Amino acid sequence: MDEKLHKNLPLIGIDIGGTGIKGGIVDLKNGTLLCAPFRVPTPQPATPESVAEAVALVVAELSARPEAPAAGSPVGVTFPGIIQHGVVHSAANVDKSWLNTDIGALLTARLGRPVEVINDADAAGLAEAAAAQTIEADGGLDVLVNNAGIEGRARNGGVAGAAEVTADMMRTLFETNVFGVVRVIHAFRPLLQRSTAPVVVNLSSGLPPLPGSPRRARRHMLTQGSPIRRRRPRST
Repeated sequence: MDEKLHKNLPLIGIDIGGTGIKGGIVDLKNGTLLCAPFRVPTPQPATPESVAEAVALVVAELSARPEAPAAGSPVGVTFPGIIQHGVVHSAANVDKSWLNTDIGALLTARLGRPVEVINDADAAGLAEAAAAQTIEADGGLDVLVNNAGIEGRARNGGVAGAAEVTADMMRTLFETNVFGVVRVIHAFRPLLQRSTAPVVVNLSSGLPPLPGSPRRARRHMLTQGSPIRRRRPRST
């Protein structure tokens, strides 16, 4: 399908994670889901063949829904590893047999339709930039909430012990919990600077805040050294 024809049509998006593979039908015009997402557990071990089968299951379920795009339309996939020219160069939270696998070719062959694969952190960066443009068009931003803290998990889904923590796992954690926060703040910084009382809130459902959270540094970055003007309730 020509890119000009499908860029504003709904498409299926898949996120491959260490414990779950999630999919949804996305309205590309406004970035919203057209129906409830569908999730299956990530197979263990998460080899290329087993993950490809799980992705095919998710795509088949979504393709049967009334909101589904046309058969044969492209599918977008995010993967927790470094992707260069469609080839996997790191494998965080999935089986090491993914290394040097052409994930794009693998999933295209299994699904029988075009597949575009991107690193999950890179996809988040693109989404952040698009979200900033949308919010700017809608009037501006006063409060930015970062709520995407994750914790390392063992292959069985349990909490990873010290002996199970790998460099790839730590790279994924820092990419989301540290570098991801910085990317989000920078993406929305111009909007926050226009606010009279900009606030950044970093939180997570299951994790404590980072030790020594640089609260003053965040304030300084947003206000370029000037104190944040806080609204005070009027006295009656």
